[in-house]
Amino acid sequence: MPRHGDMWRLYELLQHVTYKQGWSFLPEDQEGRLGVTIFREVPDSIPPHEAGTIVSHHEIDMAESDAGILRQVYDGILEAETHEALEWFRVDGEVVFDPHKEA
Repeated sequence: MPRHGDMWRLYELLQHVTYKQGWSFLPEDQEGRLGVTIFREVPDSIPPHEAGTIVSHHEIDMAESDAGILRQVYDGILEAETHEALEWFRVDGEVVFDPHKEA
């Protein structure tokens, strides 16, 4: 179970993080491990492309320095962006690299 001080430290760091409009970051206890939950308001990759909230979870190693923790948050952003890019990339209207299918 995460220590209360670690949760507070992550919360404090996340208060200074900004990314694209519609993105937000919250610390979360993820089954006994501390992590960040990334919320983003984006259009769905499946027509009719209605906007919705997408949520992803990323475990954080709190033994890192503040810079190391922020790098892990950034890596979570990259992972989320890559997932979206895989869903949106199409050839002749067909998804080429479906991130929901096993490789």
